[in-house]
Amino acid sequence: MTALATTLQAFFTDRMARQRQVSPNTLAAYRDALRLLLVFAADKKGKEPSKLDIDDLDAPLTQLAQSGVEMGSRFVAAAESNQGLERARGADFGM
Repeated sequence: MTALATTLQAFFTDRMARQRQVSPNTLAAYRDALRLLLVFAADKKGKEPSKLDIDDLDAPLTQLAQSGVEMGSRFVAAAESNQGLERARGADFGM
């Protein structure tokens, strides 16, 4: 398991669930957002999501993901977010 996987697992199980006692809906929202980021990062880095490490989520990549801009063209937010979420749901994250 990579350091990223271990950190994310601890974030969800310890920080969010035990310490913060967030609702299942909040956990699901965080999970879905992070999955989208991980699928995006895996695509950009040419790795499987389960092989990503903390260093793979550098500032330029996260800024690109946040802005929704890739090579000068805007993502079609709703359609591509839904498609990305569907891919993320089926992805193996090694957790």
